[in-house]
Amino acid sequence: MSSSTATKREREGPARSATDAVRKRARSPTDSRSACLVVSGELTSLDVLAGAARQAGWVTAECRSPEEAVRQVVLHDFALALLDLTAGQGREAFGDLLRTLRGSASNLVVICDRDAADPAGELWSREQGAWLYLPEVGEQSGLTQICREAHRVLEKIRGPMVASG
Repeated sequence: MSSSTATKREREGPARSATDAVRKRARSPTDSRSACLVVSGELTSLDVLAGAARQAGWVTAECRSPEEAVRQVVLHDFALALLDLTAGQGREAFGDLLRTLRGSASNLVVICDRDAADPAGELWSREQGAWLYLPEVGEQSGLTQICREAHRVLEKIRGPMVASG
């Protein structure tokens, strides 16, 4: 091993978590076709959304904030994004993330809005380019079906997927 390679590895260091390892794997073009970005400020919702995506065959990268998610979208391609607009992280907090997602490769965005009482939520989501609007996170089995359907939709748009769930 050359000294320049060793120096580069020392600078990068080991992956900090299992999520970091997944994010690194999502870099390759093959994996990015089945990579899913999951964003929620609530740990329970993050687990439900990520679990549903994994059950449907997606490789997930999980973020606790829209700002962290923007950094991931800049570094990696995601075919699917599941965004949970939690209390304290309203629509305006997701603006940069949605603009960044629109600027990347073709992808599908699902927005779960906790403020279902506001009828403007679905309209706002559609204006942001959302493929699907959900008035709440819901149960995992329904979300898993949505994630499977995302595979089918992307297959029609892009051609056969690597993982068909």
